[in-house]
Amino acid sequence: MSNPRQNASGFTLLELMITIFMLSIVLVAVSPMIAQQQANARKLLQSEEIRRNKIVATALLTNAADNTALGTLRAPVTFGTVTSGIYNPGDSTAANLAFGNVIAQGGVIANAINTDAKSTKPRAYQMVTGLSKTTPLFFRNGPTITLNYEFGAIYSTECLATSCNPTVATGLPGDSIVLTAANITSWDIAGDDFGVIPISTLSLQKSMQELTGTKLNELRDYFRNYVNAKQLEAESGLGTNFFPIPTGAGASDFSGANPTSNQGCHNGWYSLASGTVNVLAQLNLTSDEYAATAWGADIQYCADYDPSATGTSTADAAPHNGALRVNKNLSTGAPPSGTAADNVVLPI
Repeated sequence: MSNPRQNASGFTLLELMITIFMLSIVLVAVSPMIAQQQANARKLLQSEEIRRNKIVATALLTNAADNTALGTLRAPVTFGTVTSGIYNPGDSTAANLAFGNVIAQGGVIANAINTDAKSTKPRAYQMVTGLSKTTPLFFRNGPTITLNYEFGAIYSTECLATSCNPTVATGLPGDSIVLTAANITSWDIAGDDFGVIPISTLSLQKSMQELTGTKLNELRDYFRNYVNAKQLEAESGLGTNFFPIPTGAGASDFSGANPTSNQGCHNGWYSLASGTVNVLAQLNLTSDEYAATAWGADIQYCADYDPSATGTSTADAAPHNGALRVNKNLSTGAPPSGTAADNVVLPI
């Protein structure tokens, strides 16, 4: 007579227990491997996002240098489901399209600019404006000028766009606090945010300062060489002021000004960018090269400068001096103003 337990289909209770026990052993053995695989995959994805963050940050600085007059960063954009993003593909302005081209040249595709490539996790962009630094015009010496600059940060977050864009507490994607002028030195990413890339336009502003300082010194040398050449050609002892004045048709005549109220100038401050002021042409220079600072602001010129600015000297009396002046807030792109404290004067 056969045993019913032996004829029954399936596993016995003992066999099931042994199988479960063996599976448990296998699971315990492979769990660290699975966890490591998951960690490696997550690290790989984060590395790719950090790479994109670097490209986006570089694109912002490249755009500031190549496509803006004052070397300024683009502001974060908010549209549709994007908060504090980098690029709005729906903006058809020339400036936005130029910036889009800069990002594309870096190798970041459109759907990976404001989020990860799956469009599920945000990429955040914060920026602080209105920062300033005072420094000598020629870095180590010269009159003091002011540079304005911006500081920003690009970073990614692990939280889903549907749950943290924006985060209620900050109005920003992710877990990090709001970046402000007051916390720049201590600000850092927090929580599930990662891959922060800081951005500052201060280096760019300093590069533009260097270009401007070089241009001003070259101009002073050209004026000195011009005057020296004229003096060598003149009769001995002739006291003529050889600093050039505008001779073009329609040029203004600023002679007779009071140096006390005219920042030391007897004959007025001529804009070298003006089409009727042909002073640069007399030096065999072009206005494209020497009429403006790196920020596009007018450089002005005085042909009869009184360094004491007391008004007691006589116009065109020896010793003769010329001068150049610019607005001391160089990076605003503003021309010199009628207020002496706003300007920097460089005697020639």
